[in-house]
Amino acid sequence: MTAGYANAGALTPRMRQVLELRGQGLRAAAIALELGVAERTVRTIETAAVERLHARNLYAAVYSIGRSDARS
Repeated sequence: MTAGYANAGALTPRMRQVLELRGQGLRAAAIALELGVAERTVRTIETAAVERLHARNLYAAVYSIGRSDARS
């Protein structure tokens, strides 16, 4: 088990939402439009989520969310 899987519960609902949208293939600009926030805000949320999950990068964080949901 990686640290990311163990810490998936530490994400805010918005962090989880952004990562889930990334997992659906949306880019930051599309996520920003969908959520009604600036693209920079999306990138800030992504960075915070990666740090909280102790993931190597954004893609590892997205993967860990999918794995976390599958384990629930």
